Formats: sequence, C-alpha cells, structure tokens
Amino acid sequence: MVKYHEVTGMPVLSRSEGKAIGITHQLAVDLTEVKVVALVIEAETTGSLALPIKNIYSFGRDCVMAHSENDMLLIGALAKREDNIEFCEKIVGISIVTENESHVGEVGSFCFEEGSGMITHFITSEGLFSDWIHGKGLLAKEGVLSFSRNALVVTEASAELARIMKTRPGLKHKATSITQRVESRAKEAKKKVEIALKSKKSVSS
Repeated sequence: MVKYHEVTGMPVLSRSEGKAIGITHQLAVDLTEVKVVALVIEAETTGSLALPIKNIYSFGRDCVMAHSENDMLLIGALAKREDNIEFCEKIVGISIVTENESHVGEVGSFCFEEGSGMITHFITSEGLFSDWIHGKGLLAKEGVLSFSRNALVVTEASAELARIMKTRPGLKHKATSITQRVESRAKEAKKKVEIALKSKKSVSS
C-alpha cells in the first residue's frame, strides 16, 4: 500500500533504459472508479507527462521505477473520459460528509494499491490543531458512497470508525497511554511494598 504524500517528489527511473525520467509532481485519480490512474511526471526536456499506473514496475523507498521511458503519455491521453479525472492537488482538502450531511473533516491524503491503483483508505483531517491533539482518521473505501470534486460522501458507520481508527496516535492518546502506564507501574510497586511488609512482619513474629 502506498501513501499519496510519499510518492510526490520522488524521482522516476526507467528499468529498461536505466534513465532518469523526471520527478513525480502529482497523481491523477479517476473519481468514478476511486483509483489512481497515473503519476504526473515533470521532465526537464518535455514538461509534464503521465505515467499510467499499469506501466509502473515498482514503488521503492527512494524512487518509482517505470518499465520503460516509452510508457509515458501526454496528459490529455490519461483516459477516454477526461471528465472523471482529477489531480490530487484539487482532491486533497475537499470536504468529507456523511449521508446525513454531518461534517467529518477533509481529505488529508489517501492510500492506494501498487498494482491496481485502487484507493483503499482516505486519511481524514480536522485541521492542524485537532490532528495534533487527536490524530488523523482512517476512512476505508468501502464506506464511500460518492466521490466528486465537491465532496466525499460516506456512510455514518464509516465516519464513526474513522474517528476511532487513527493513522498515528494524537497527543491526547499519547498522554492517556502514559498515564495508564504510570498508574500500572504504581500499582505494581504498591503490591511489591505490601508483599515485602507482610514478609517482614511474618519473620518478626
């Protein structure tokens, strides 16, 4: 599984020719199928080009490997129905609402499968301060009812689960965990003291 923000800014190399093609600028997403269809590459000589997800050999830690430099397409050739395609810079930040019009937050990022490009999870954001305190939510694709340039509409159940499932713990969760650990250790220390006192009392008698 690949995170959107981990891919942008990565260099793209061709496996067949061993050449540097360019830098990943952004991703193109099919809103109807809810999947990444291509990487938009900024090349020094040719400008913006598209690398279809099916023509990617692998996503590495330091670079994206394309099968060949010949797999690059013009931006206009991303799909037959271009109305369904949108770039991630316009997707990140759109509102997430439930079917009952309750505001969940905004799309902060998303995760997708390497081979198919299918988006598996959306990472929800409720603002920098809230994300810092509570952490960012993780919303499964199965809970998505519709996806457009205006909003991501999800079920109430998936929104509630996203409030529980976090990509990483927030400050509040960390503080609670520290308190629980301290309390647990204090109880263990208290038991040891009580056992030691009982043992001492037994020896004295």
